Amino acid sequence: MNNIFLPLAALIVVALLVYVIVNAKKKDNHFDEMQLIKRAKGYKIGYFILLIGLTAYAGLSAYYPDLKNRVEPEIAVFIVMMISILIFAVYCIFNEAFFSIGENAKGYSFVCVAMVLLNGFGFYRTISEGEFLKDGIISYSGTGNLIVTGVFAVILVCIIVKSIMNKRETEE
Repeated sequence: MNNIFLPLAALIVVALLVYVIVNAKKKDNHFDEMQLIKRAKGYKIGYFILLIGLTAYAGLSAYYPDLKNRVEPEIAVFIVMMISILIFAVYCIFNEAFFSIGENAKGYSFVCVAMVLLNGFGFYRTISEGEFLKDGIISYSGTGNLIVTGVFAVILVCIIVKSIMNKRETEE
């Protein structure tokens, strides 16, 4: 019974964080033309990475039929999707197109920290219960939390690095 309440509580906490962050300051946040161009390029890069990754997985699974016995197709697709999202986010963060004009990065940082902590805890539970590999197969239930933790940790680090870079720029 405990197993259902922890993810539900985590989902509620993250949803409340996102709601508070989005509605904290009702400003007229918008993207300027250069940001929209950079975001479009980020979407394009992320989309093509997704296509290449899915095509590579399809080709590899056709060439190595045993691959499906080692990695569940769901986790392979999830990994490719998360890599695509990560590339989009990192590209937009470093090209100053991730946040709209006047938007503060602190709120997103808190969401990233919450996601890292909650999914990190979920991954720890998976390891402690010995369910990382199911019958020798890499599965979503074993590695999903690890992947989400890694992606949000990288996004958090990028936000922090970019904010440090921006502070140094303004000091000079």
